[in-house]
Amino acid sequence: LARARAVLRRTRGHAQLDGGGATRTVYAFADWQFDVTSRQLVHNGRAVDLTTQEFRVLEIFVQRPGRVLPRDLLLDLIGGHDADNLDRAIDTIVSRLRQKIEPDPKLPRLIKTVRGAGYIFAAKVSAI
Repeated sequence: LARARAVLRRTRGHAQLDGGGATRTVYAFADWQFDVTSRQLVHNGRAVDLTTQEFRVLEIFVQRPGRVLPRDLLLDLIGGHDADNLDRAIDTIVSRLRQKIEPDPKLPRLIKTVRGAGYIFAAKVSAI
């Protein structure tokens, strides 16, 4: 039964990719455009490369702007494992993401830390 479910899960994913009529999901925030469908982040016409984890975290942030997201929730949503040392992995991912999207990573305006609670994506996000 587990094998059958795994096969169905994999084939559903391929069916969605092969659908041809898939809708394009693009978010705009600050001076950035984030195309989730093509996995591209663009700033003033220049593409910025993201790792898979950075992409997933940014996707989570743009889908939930203005909400405080605890580290453990972020870890769960990016598909992390339950381990105490991975709590700091989220901090590292957010730090690398800030290096790429913040004008001044030392004084973040887009991804803010909420002490004792997690992170909040403070930018105004609109779907294009």
